[in-house]
Amino acid sequence: MKSSVMNLITHGVYVIGVTNETTTNLMTAAWAMQISSRPVSIIVAVGKTHFTAELLNRQKNFVLNVLTSNQTDIAKKCGTVSGREVDKSKDINLVLSSNLKQPIIKDCAGWLECNIINSIEYTDHILYIAECINGEVNTTDTLLYDLKK
Repeated sequence: MKSSVMNLITHGVYVIGVTNETTTNLMTAAWAMQISSRPVSIIVAVGKTHFTAELLNRQKNFVLNVLTSNQTDIAKKCGTVSGREVDKSKDINLVLSSNLKQPIIKDCAGWLECNIINSIEYTDHILYIAECINGEVNTTDTLLYDLKK
């Protein structure tokens, strides 16, 4: 299979936000999608070695933030360094979700508050299946991942 064909699959740009007792971490993700409407559920793929995977395995819930086309700076900040080394939540305007107290990026296009119901290890990633218990749309202006840039 040619990798150029895989590049035709469209991806949004998201930030997975997870907070526990001592740490808030934000990770840019492109591999997220809806998998059910009853109940509303999504799946996200996170590298096994990522700090976010470590937090998700303990916390069992998160927020998926959908970025706007004007939030490329946030996508870059949250996708270029490890949360083990840098507090990426610093200097990003966040509010906590009402139910799970997870980080929502202020002025994002929208967000989903999610409870992890299952996880599956596949090659070098963990696939987190999550039921969405709350969410909000702020705008339909979303950031798409562009492999050509």
